[in-house]
Amino acid sequence: MAVLTGTALGLLLATKYIGVLFVPPVLAVTALAVWIEWTERRRQEPAERPRALSLLEIALALVVAMAVSGGYTYLRNAVTTGNPIFPAPLSVFGLEVFPGWGGVSTAEKVSAPEFKIDVWEFLTRRSKLFGSYFPFTLLPAALLAPLLALWRRRWLAALALALATVFFLEFLYLMADHRDIRYFLPAVALAAVAFAWLLEEIGPRAIPMRDVVLAWIAFQSSRNVTEPGAVGILLVVVLGVLLERMWWRGRERAPSLHSWIHHWGWLAAAGTVLIAAVPMGWAVGNYQVKKFSHPKMAGPLALERIVGPRGARIAYAGYNQPYFFFGRRFQNDLQIVPRNRMLDAQYYSWGMEVRDPYVEGTYRRWQESLLARGIEYVVIVRGPWEEPEGRWVSRRTEGFALAWAGGGVEIWRVLDVQPPDPR
Repeated sequence: MAVLTGTALGLLLATKYIGVLFVPPVLAVTALAVWIEWTERRRQEPAERPRALSLLEIALALVVAMAVSGGYTYLRNAVTTGNPIFPAPLSVFGLEVFPGWGGVSTAEKVSAPEFKIDVWEFLTRRSKLFGSYFPFTLLPAALLAPLLALWRRRWLAALALALATVFFLEFLYLMADHRDIRYFLPAVALAAVAFAWLLEEIGPRAIPMRDVVLAWIAFQSSRNVTEPGAVGILLVVVLGVLLERMWWRGRERAPSLHSWIHHWGWLAAAGTVLIAAVPMGWAVGNYQVKKFSHPKMAGPLALERIVGPRGARIAYAGYNQPYFFFGRRFQNDLQIVPRNRMLDAQYYSWGMEVRDPYVEGTYRRWQESLLARGIEYVVIVRGPWEEPEGRWVSRRTEGFALAWAGGGVEIWRVLDVQPPDPR
């Protein structure tokens, strides 16, 4: 269990830097859970005493699993820059512990538009982020479930369910971007767990509430999804409601139900999976079509048509969303080319001298970098971050030809393409 917990926490750390904020509360809850478990054992069996060596072995297994599954990036940063969370600086009570780059800390971004937030409006009126039912289900559950668990002396449940509030407070005070929910999705997931836990505590009396919520979700989904596959999704929801009703009624005949499950449960499970696979498979297969049919995806679609299935070497400049231009099958070699001759600054590796690739150089130096990388096309997304590349390509018609433009995106063909530098 310690290895599994450590691996999960390590993967959380490895996924994104915000894992550094999420992991300490989870570790604290885990430690308290172990302490509560030992305390309960001692109360039930006074002769039993926790061995310090056993606790140490558990802690060591957890830490080693975390380090193996999530420590690579932090070790590389520490060795290369002396700061495990580089480029973000770390200060404790005003004392700088790890230096980093300026302009990236939360304290420096408090006046930025993306930091401002109206908490009440954010949680109750952003239906596109949370769903229209969130203010009436998950939100109150996240607040009430820990209190109910405390009242019933369910200490472990109270600790785990309280993490939703802790994660939101971290998002509110320790993160600089408050525009959407991607930076505290674990809190939303725990709010859903809290809602399910509350309904389970209520018991059969909560069945009407469950049915109403499922019906509301199905109704909202049917308004936004018009393809025939939506019928399958609604079918799965209805099937879930019917199975739940059958479960609660069958509990009165538990022995016969257990016997039926023992003989036919595998067949029922396989049938449920097959029924769910049809609409879910349609949803996955339709994802790429819907994504690329959006008007905002006109630029990536145009690049797809221009370069063809073989892909191309692409230089990107502009808004901080380059990933759309990798291609549907990741066939494009998409690069952010340094604005000077410091090609080593393009990628981050062990022991390198860390340089800022966005330090502005001259057009000639940037062009030499393009040629050294064998760049065939330059994608410019017009906006605050397009310069100086946007200005350079539009004024140097002897070196670039406009291949496509629309929706704030320009695709320029490099006229003098050379083989990439083998270095």
